[in-house]
Formats: sequence, structure tokens, C-alpha cells
Amino acid sequence: LALLFVTLTGCFFNDDDDSENIPVTESFLTENIWYLNERESSLEITTNSNQKAFNIYDKADGGISFDYGEKIGTITLKYFNFIDYNSTYIYLGLDKIGCDYPFFWFEYHSRTYSDNNIMCGYTLNDSTRNTFGVVNSGIIYFDTTKYKLTVSNDIYLPTRDATDSVKVKKGSLEVKKVNISANTPKEIYMPILNEVCGNLSYDFRNNDTLVISASEILFTLKWDIIENQIRLIWQTDTFFVNASNNNNMLEFTVYDTIDPNNLSYKERNLNLDKGSLTSAVEIKKMIFGKNELSKNASLPREHFIQTENGMKQISRKSRIQKYGFINKLK
Repeated sequence: LALLFVTLTGCFFNDDDDSENIPVTESFLTENIWYLNERESSLEITTNSNQKAFNIYDKADGGISFDYGEKIGTITLKYFNFIDYNSTYIYLGLDKIGCDYPFFWFEYHSRTYSDNNIMCGYTLNDSTRNTFGVVNSGIIYFDTTKYKLTVSNDIYLPTRDATDSVKVKKGSLEVKKVNISANTPKEIYMPILNEVCGNLSYDFRNNDTLVISASEILFTLKWDIIENQIRLIWQTDTFFVNASNNNNMLEFTVYDTIDPNNLSYKERNLNLDKGSLTSAVEIKKMIFGKNELSKNASLPREHFIQTENGMKQISRKSRIQKYGFINKLK
């Protein structure tokens, strides 16, 4: 049940929805199988002061390029996977959002008490992984005040057996900054949470049965429509889904207000001033179409954001975690 209603749908079950789309009908839902085509995620925040939010969930400014030769070509990574640092070390990763192979990645480790490590690579399929790396290079630097990664000169990273290498090109990548005006709601786009992979479908049947297919796993529920909402019944649990007909697409939308006691976590994720975030609303949307996407099924993997401010306070408890980048299922 957790996999069905949390991981795959992102908990899009809520009683609040101001959508102006057409309410769904039984005939609309049962006319065909609905395939997940798109997800949209954003966060509307209000602060008590003028400042800049560091939106690690959006495509960063710039890019780090890797020349893998004629077989692969040049790949540019534009998204941060994670950022984790304190006064003695920096650990960060870059990723290329996507569901299909090949899958590309980059990691940078810098410690004041040991050598630096740089690694990158790609995965062509479920069984092939190519890794390149080098130790003790000063060409790459991460500015923790700007969240900016800089490659000052071209650098070649060899494979472990030195039979091949990849060229990391000179360039930089900086986290997207968003200007926030005091006491004015601002919606921050978070495409990193939107990546959609195929093989998730909803089959509303006339006999009040809903069959959800996720990565060849089937879940069967009971369903009906009550006051413009879809009611789903699974064993002893009941959920209500706000759904609408948006240009012949099935659309779920939810506005989820963050508990005031949890605003400090959002502040750290966005690198906001401590105590400045007064409200936050997560806006989530799922859009289903009549055609299946030709992508591999995937589940999200942990996406870590840890800023210097507040690290000591949470280090004894647990990491700040968000779900975002895609990890392929074998």
C-alpha cells in the first residue's frame, strides 16, 4: 500500500483542490486505460524577509560536460544529485535526469584531512557500468557560499586499468537562485521531482474495480465517484482523490500545506534564513493520458540536500531526505 499510494503517486490524496477543470464522470474514467504521462511539482513559499532561495530541485545554471569519445560523444550534466558538506569535507554528485539508458553520473569528494576524489561514469544497461576516476586533483572546486561547482581546466579521468579515459571539460554549474520578496507568496518550480517513467496505469472498470499496474505488479481496489471525487477502497482503508478532465486527460492535483513545525526543514533545503519561512504549500500534479509512454519503469532514489547551516543540529538524528532522481529497476 505504501508503494502504491506514496512512492508512485506521491500521496496525491487530499480534500483541497481548486482546479477549474471538468469533474470526471464514470464514462470518462472507464472509456480506456489511463497511463501516467507527466508529473508536475512546485513549492509555494512565503518568507518574512527579502532573500534568495537556492533551488537545488531545478536545472542549475551552466553545466559540466564530459567527452566520452566517438562511441558516446559529449554529455552535459545540468542537475545536482546531492550536496553534503561541513567544515571538513564536501561530497556532491551530478546526474542526468532520465529513465532510459545510458545513465550518466559524476561525484566529487573533498576532505581537509585526505586526498580529493573525482569519479564519473555511465551505465549502458543493467549489467554494464563504466567508471572513471582520479585522486588528488585541484582542478575542481565547489563554492559552498554560491553552491557553484567549477572545473578550472580540462582534466582527463582514466579507468582503473588505464585503458580508457574521459575528458571533463572546463566549465561551471551553479544552483538556481530565486528572488523572494517579503510577505509575498512565490512558487518555486521543482522539475527534479517530476521525472515520469512508463508502466504505471489505472484501469477503472465498470464493475467498480480499479486495477493499478506498476512495473508488472497489479493492485486491485474498489472505486466510485462521490461529490466530484474518486473514492478508493483498499481492504479497510479509504482514500479520496480529486480528479478532473483536462482536455481529455485525467488529472490529479493537490495543495498540501506544510505543518508549521516542519518549516525548518524546508528552510534548510532552500538555504533560507533561519526562522524566515512563514508558510509553504506543496503543489503536486499527476497527468494521465490514453497512450503509454515508451520508457522503462523506475522508482525514485533518495535525494539528499544538506546545507552547512543546521547540519550540526540534525546530524544526531537523520539526514534531510527528498525523493527525486530516478534509479532504474532491473
